[in-house]
Amino acid sequence: VWSPGGDLIAFTSSRFGNNSNILLLTLSGSVSSLTTNTASDSAPTWSPDGDLLAFKTARNELSDLCIINRNGLGQRCLTETPAEYSSPVWSPNGESLAATVRQGGKYEIHVFNIFDGSLLKLSADGVEPRGIPAWSPDGIRLAVQAQVDGNMEIYTVLIATSEFTRITFDPSHDGNPIWTAR
Repeated sequence: VWSPGGDLIAFTSSRFGNNSNILLLTLSGSVSSLTTNTASDSAPTWSPDGDLLAFKTARNELSDLCIINRNGLGQRCLTETPAEYSSPVWSPNGESLAATVRQGGKYEIHVFNIFDGSLLKLSADGVEPRGIPAWSPDGIRLAVQAQVDGNMEIYTVLIATSEFTRITFDPSHDGNPIWTAR
């Protein structure tokens, strides 16, 4: 994954041990280890300003979400629960991370404020968000695929109210939404 400034590529590799860690590749070809955890780390994604990386880690029973400075310092996990998280995605302003989560058989979207650690849980009866959510360019909504009555459909979620709005109505599988920039 290219950094926003285009000077680094973050990727996962097991070249320095048995578990997958996050490495950084410079344009000149030098590689350095950003994480050196005993558990597997995956799904790195850059903050919009390129100062932080968010990633999944398998330190607990299933997965957790963590962030780390691009210099490898300040690593901290936003979660420490037995749950399965999707790959995290940054809000356009870089203040929040969103991910879908499966915990105890229930699916929902979690939005984490990376500065104060607060958590917002977005869910609706009968709607099971799956896959990786996508932020709207203005940062007030998420688009997500969700299982409803055994079928995947696309929903938008107004973050302030947790209001889910179904936007596709087709018997075929609809998924992997992304927003266009304006």
